Amino acid sequence: MQDIAERTGLSCSTVSRALRNHPGISDASKHLVKQVAEEIGFTKNPLISALVSHFNRSRPANFASTIALVHCLPWETALHPHMLQFLEAAQKQAQQFGYELEEFYLNEPGMTPKRLVDILKARGIHGIILEHFWRDNVKLDIDLSSFACVAIGSSMTHPPVHRVDHQHFEEMQVILRKLVEYGYKRILFAISLVSERTNGMRRLTSIEEFSRHKAKGISIEIFTPETIQDTVDGLDEQIMKRKPDAVVSLHVVVLEEVVQIARDRNLDLGIGCLGWNPKKPHFAGTEASWDRKGQVAVNLIVDQLNRNDFGVPENPSYTRVRCGWRDGSSLPNRSLAVAQDSK
Repeated sequence: MQDIAERTGLSCSTVSRALRNHPGISDASKHLVKQVAEEIGFTKNPLISALVSHFNRSRPANFASTIALVHCLPWETALHPHMLQFLEAAQKQAQQFGYELEEFYLNEPGMTPKRLVDILKARGIHGIILEHFWRDNVKLDIDLSSFACVAIGSSMTHPPVHRVDHQHFEEMQVILRKLVEYGYKRILFAISLVSERTNGMRRLTSIEEFSRHKAKGISIEIFTPETIQDTVDGLDEQIMKRKPDAVVSLHVVVLEEVVQIARDRNLDLGIGCLGWNPKKPHFAGTEASWDRKGQVAVNLIVDQLNRNDFGVPENPSYTRVRCGWRDGSSLPNRSLAVAQDSK
């Protein structure tokens, strides 16, 4: 089906509906899709077709093949590169199932949770992905009884829906192991408490566990002011006081401040990023697999829709996606350099 979509310039969901002779698809599009399908020898899987027919018969008459991605940041806040990765992957995954992903904004002027629910119901939309709020302990007053729902991240504590996040504890273990492997001995983590509360302090717990059991000969210091701006403002003093050979943060503005301090004071500092940023690829760090989170979120929604499983679940699932690692010029491998010098 993806091949047909690419050859015709149509979306996968449009191709799917055209192959089913959906009345909402123009005759021209149907003809084009069927012509290309014949050319490439496309045949329907009878088992899948039977399942789709069964699910369609059991759905409400106004059921729309649309999944709502609800942006939950303050109005007109630019999407972080991570959320753009998430959005693109979720759109592609939705199309694989014959759905479109449509964006909505929880905090646009005049919008309330109740109004959003009314709009989605009127449109026949029954699947909702709630974007990460990026603040802690969010309690959203929203009626989800008619919806399949997934929340991204840990910041929304109510209602208790299925959620997708990455493994913050393991993420910290990954970067600590990499720092040790690369020969860094004095590591400073500069992370705001505002950010850490959104994941239940899992990163800080991970640092403590690593320090206790795996950090022989390694000095690990933690600088955790309240806000990101406080982190930036206090960074120079912390670096001069603790004299690290590597500084790690998840805030790009903090990382850029480290670069400036190192330049001004002629310091040789390795710099690591928690959450590799495609807009700043020179900062080496962990990659939180936001594209995979987009795929998983859509999979969870479609699974609920196929089972007509609506409302707040009795036992919500929590899917954690593993992170990876991206090398970058900000964190050179000093062990390798030492080995080469010794030859």
